[in-house]
Amino acid sequence: MEREKAARHWKFEDGIVCLNHGSFGAVPLPVQIAENNVRQRLRDNAFDHLVFEHGGLLSQAHTGLMEENRHHLADLVHADTEGFVLTQGATDGVNAVFRSLRERGYFKPGDEILITSHTYNACANVAHETAALTGAKVVVADLPFPVESAGQIRSVVSNSITDKTKLAMIDHIPSIQAYISPIEDVVADMKARNVPVLVDGAHALAQVPLNLDRLGADFYVGNCHKWFCAPPGSGFLSVAPKWREVIHPTVLSHGYNDESPELSPLVKMFAWTGTRDYSSMFVLKEAHQFLDSLSSQGMWDMVASNRALVREGYGLLLDTLKQKPNVPEDMMGTMATVILPPCEALAVKQRLRDEHGFVTQLLPNAVNGRPILRISAHAYNSRSQYEKLAAALPKALTR
Repeated sequence: MEREKAARHWKFEDGIVCLNHGSFGAVPLPVQIAENNVRQRLRDNAFDHLVFEHGGLLSQAHTGLMEENRHHLADLVHADTEGFVLTQGATDGVNAVFRSLRERGYFKPGDEILITSHTYNACANVAHETAALTGAKVVVADLPFPVESAGQIRSVVSNSITDKTKLAMIDHIPSIQAYISPIEDVVADMKARNVPVLVDGAHALAQVPLNLDRLGADFYVGNCHKWFCAPPGSGFLSVAPKWREVIHPTVLSHGYNDESPELSPLVKMFAWTGTRDYSSMFVLKEAHQFLDSLSSQGMWDMVASNRALVREGYGLLLDTLKQKPNVPEDMMGTMATVILPPCEALAVKQRLRDEHGFVTQLLPNAVNGRPILRISAHAYNSRSQYEKLAAALPKALTR
């Protein structure tokens, strides 16, 4: 992959060096153009767009843009289309699962909801709210960081299961720690103990290959706006067959009582949640085609190049800080996290931004009371950017 050529497809604010793709993604220009074209059709003729192109008239929804893009993404992640729906993002999917289960009385006083110390804060909040409203208890599996091995993660999670565990929520790739979990083994352990599992795959799509049918999780949520480079407001939820009559979106609309036979009740409920701009969901095919175009060997060659690049950048930062790796190399994806020495983290982050143009994820008190710096690598990044960051970091830390 030619990085300089690829980088021309992204436009950032002048002077910005984006090393934080993991937080909000970055939409390439060809995908922006495709989204703008869809949005313009909404502005020019909302009725025809929402009824015929989108499929808002549910009896015709199977012919619309929602279905076209939903099927394309389901095929990419090897998911059963009957249980696969598009959402506004991973957190939207997590809320849909927890609220649906709660409203149907699934959680009782004394039940346990298992999360981990690496669970994303927004999703942990959903678990805690559910516990507060139902009398259930949130149990937090205390995962290590640094991580010595995938087996270490698997062991801690497995040992946290009890006969009271009613649902476990596990990150595929934790946002802050940025390692790839042994999710296949974790899900297998849950299934062996008859514990339903919700996998938060917010960072997984286009960072690791997905085969959701083979994984066999009860629920899997993901984002399209991060590594897949679709616009914000696009994500997905995959639901196993036994739960498809239970789960509904957080906003109910016409699909709840629609009797048209073309789509399953689950798909109909998520296909239309009101009159809004769905354009980010309607360019998923274009996002995939764009990523494929960046390498003659396709998207996964680009991902492999990004993984190699983030290892280089990570190594430069570790050398600068005189640290050893926090995770084994085989657990690294296209993000990496270093633990910083004690510092005024927000001030350091601002110096890197104001004086050097670096946009990074730098958080205070993120790991055992220590600040962290997380870097990302996508097709628009280059080794020279990480070299400059490694040179600037000591100055920013010591001022």
